[in-house]
Amino acid sequence: MSEEQMPPVAREVLVDEDAVTVDPALPAFLAPPEDAPAYHGFRVVAESEVDGWRLGMITGFGVEGDGYVIAPDDGRAGLVWTAEGAGYFRAGHPQFCDEVCGPDEYTWGVFSVGVRLPLRGPGDARAYLAALIPRLRPFWAARTARPLEAGQLDPASDPRPNGLQAGKQP
Repeated sequence: MSEEQMPPVAREVLVDEDAVTVDPALPAFLAPPEDAPAYHGFRVVAESEVDGWRLGMITGFGVEGDGYVIAPDDGRAGLVWTAEGAGYFRAGHPQFCDEVCGPDEYTWGVFSVGVRLPLRGPGDARAYLAALIPRLRPFWAARTARPLEAGQLDPASDPRPNGLQAGKQP
C-alpha cells in the first residue's frame, strides 16, 4: 500500500489537565496565557527527566507521534518522533535527528527524530530521551550560545559528509 493510500490514523492527544487556560471552555493548548512557553497545555512526562532534560508528548505513545523536548534552560524544541525502528529508519542506522524547521521566537527548532527503543508509555520515556539528548544537545547549544563539552558534536561543523547538518543523517 502506498503512502497516498494509507488511511489516516487517529491519535490520542495528551493534554495537561492542570495547565492554565485563559478560556475555561478551551483546553490550555488552544487558549494559553500570553507568557506561556511553546507546547503549553500538552503533557510533560514526569518519568522522563535526564540531566535536566524532559520529554513532552503531544500525541499518545506508540511507534510514532509528535512531542517536544524541554532543555535544562526550559527552552523547547518540537519533535516528530519514531520508535522501535518504525517509519524512516535507514538500514544500519540505530537513530537519527534531522532538522525540520529552524528556530523561531518560541523554540530552538523542530526535529524529526528516531531511536530504536520503545516509547510505549511513560516508563519508556527516560531511556528514549537519554538516547536522543546526544543528538539534540549540539543544536540546543548552538542556538543558545551554550559551550559544547568535550566529545559533543557541533552540527554546523561536523566534518562527516553525512554529519548532523540539517537534512542529513549520520
